[in-house]
This record gives sequence, structure tokens and C-alpha cells, in this order.
Amino acid sequence: MTDGYVKADRAEWEQDMAGYQSAKAAVGELQGSDQGLSVNATSERLFKSMGKLLDQPAPDIAAVIAKLFIVWADDLESDSPGCDMQRIIIGDLRRIAGGDVVGIQT
Repeated sequence: MTDGYVKADRAEWEQDMAGYQSAKAAVGELQGSDQGLSVNATSERLFKSMGKLLDQPAPDIAAVIAKLFIVWADDLESDSPGCDMQRIIIGDLRRIAGGDVVGIQT
């Protein structure tokens, strides 16, 4: 029953999440600036850290929700009716996880 099962490494997940959040903050600071090369390098750092985080097994439901927030970020900020389904899925996962999930922004 555990064939192909990969054990998640919480410490590695937290380290990669911190790297992703740091890269995301750096991109936010440079948006709207005229520092083209810095923006490109920082955006590349963000995409690499996002890929590393998404490739890693999620250690718990909170991490799955975090992955969905990353993948669906633009849709979740939209008022489009089609995005309601994504919000419902995240709501279901939060309910299953036992309520609010710490460290995840909506």
C-alpha cells in the first residue's frame, strides 16, 4: 500500500517556503521600478523557488493549501465567478484541516 510513497520533509518544506516568500517579497519591492535587470533576476529567483516548493511533497494539508494558493494566486484575487470553485476547494481543505490554516494568506 505504500509503494511509491514519498515521505515529506517538514524542515525542507519550511526552508523552501521561506525562500519562496523571500523571493516574492523581493519581486514586490522591485515592481514598478526602472531596474530591469534586477527585476528579471529577482523574477527568475521567484520562479525557481516556486518550482522547488511545488515539486516537493506537501507535509500536511496546510502545505497543500499553500501550493494551491501559489498556483491559483491570480484566480483567487479575481472577482470572476469561475474562481468560486477554487475558493470552495480551499474552503473544503481548511474545514478538513480543522479550521484556519496558519501562515496562508487569502
